[in-house]
Amino acid sequence: MKKTILFMTLVLLSVTVNGQSFQEVINEFKNKHNVELIHISKFMMKVLKASSVVMSDVSIPKGVNIKSMNVLVLDECTDATRREFFDKVSAIDFSGQGYELLVKTRDDGENVMIYGKPDGKVFSEAVIVAGDNKDATLVQMFGKLDPKKLMK
Repeated sequence: MKKTILFMTLVLLSVTVNGQSFQEVINEFKNKHNVELIHISKFMMKVLKASSVVMSDVSIPKGVNIKSMNVLVLDECTDATRREFFDKVSAIDFSGQGYELLVKTRDDGENVMIYGKPDGKVFSEAVIVAGDNKDATLVQMFGKLDPKKLMK
């Protein structure tokens, strides 16, 4: 009986870990020491779009309809926190959550993965995870995102 209970507990724990979403990872890490979460609301996105001609360092390509976004920055946190973050992200059941892997690359020791959540011919969400052993960033964008226009 004890073995059965232990087995069922392990099964439930594995389902919980694999069932995590990007939002749950963000919620888990946003309050950790030296981890920063930047939320850009729908209103702020409108302000950025309206002023993108003036702001040369922040621009949103024409036709890209980003409604809001979250940026989780793990540059100043401990190596253990960063490793835990990458472990949690790699445990996400991407296809089960409706995401498609769009790009996966390794450049100068930095891993970059871009995921999209399809909604017809566009994506309702795009997530970029980038990092190495010194820093990590997760960018989560919501809206009607045309993949051709996003890659410009």
